[in-house]
Amino acid sequence: MIAWRDCRDQAAATYLVKQFTPMMLRIAIRSLSCPWMAEDAVQIAWVKFFGSFDTFDTRIPISAWAVVVIKSVCLNIHRGLNRRPAIALDDLPYEVSDLMDPSPATDERCVLREKLIEIFQVISLLPAQDQIIMNSLFLEGNPPDEVARLTNLSTGALRVRTSRLRSRLSAMR
Repeated sequence: MIAWRDCRDQAAATYLVKQFTPMMLRIAIRSLSCPWMAEDAVQIAWVKFFGSFDTFDTRIPISAWAVVVIKSVCLNIHRGLNRRPAIALDDLPYEVSDLMDPSPATDERCVLREKLIEIFQVISLLPAQDQIIMNSLFLEGNPPDEVARLTNLSTGALRVRTSRLRSRLSAMR
């Protein structure tokens, strides 16, 4: 580590990456519960790790510093996801996105796929503000007070509107 800090030795950097990546990946997977997000977190952590070498205190074990950096990155990812999660087809869990895949599937999967497509089509027929309400509340899971603020409605008005939307959507099926 000191070799990297003092003369930017690439062999020392490669050694650090090989030695600590498995540990950092285990921590990230436990924290994020998603392998691809964990891999991204480890990459971000290495960038931060090497970027902050000039401030590294040699009294701290390198492994402890690596743990702090990866935990910090995972925490930042969690904060970012909780701010405003966006739902896109690529972001959906494998089971749901696979339902949207037009490839042949079992009868049950075909029925589920058809229902999911029908739900998205019905939501797309709603006015823009109602689409925002349905997406924010039910697909993204945002709290009602945040959705009310987003749509410039009071929480009571949002409750009434949501109830009416549910009735209208049930009637549309």
